[in-house]
Amino acid sequence: MVTTLWKVDDRASYELMREFPQPFAWADLRPDGSVVVTTMRPPGTVTT
Repeated sequence: MVTTLWKVDDRASYELMREFPQPFAWADLRPDGSVVVTTMRPPGTVTT
């Protein structure tokens, strides 16, 4: 299992992650407006 954390600084990206949550375990909108996302597999991994 791979867990990756990164920050997204705009609300639109957060909303996009919420709309298409497949690669994301969760996206947490922080009070400062940034987003911290945790994914359970490396970016670019295709699940069949």
